[in-house]
This record gives sequence, C-alpha cells and structure tokens, in this order.
Amino acid sequence: MTNTVIQNALRALVSRDPDQIFSVLTEDAEWLSPPGNATAVALKTPQAPWWAGR
Repeated sequence: MTNTVIQNALRALVSRDPDQIFSVLTEDAEWLSPPGNATAVALKTPQAPWWAGR
C-alpha cells in the first residue's frame, strides 16, 4: 500500500462525507482495531469490549 492510498483514505475519513469514504473503501473493507478502541466502542463493533453499549 502506498502513502498516497493511505493519505487519500485518511482525507476521506476526515471529511466525514459518505461518498468520499465509500470511494476509497472496497466492498469487503473491514474496520480493524484493538479491543476497547474508542471508535469500535462507539460503533458497537465486534472488536468492542463486552460492556460496550450498556
């Protein structure tokens, strides 16, 4: 993965524009984060700890 790809993805995420975000993600993209990551907790993903969302 090149720096350009990563920079484009980060710019899209920072924009909070769904069209920009979808343009840089593939259909099978996954959000990988360590357990307890604040984003994972907020999104209530499987990576969130068992107590997330309580």
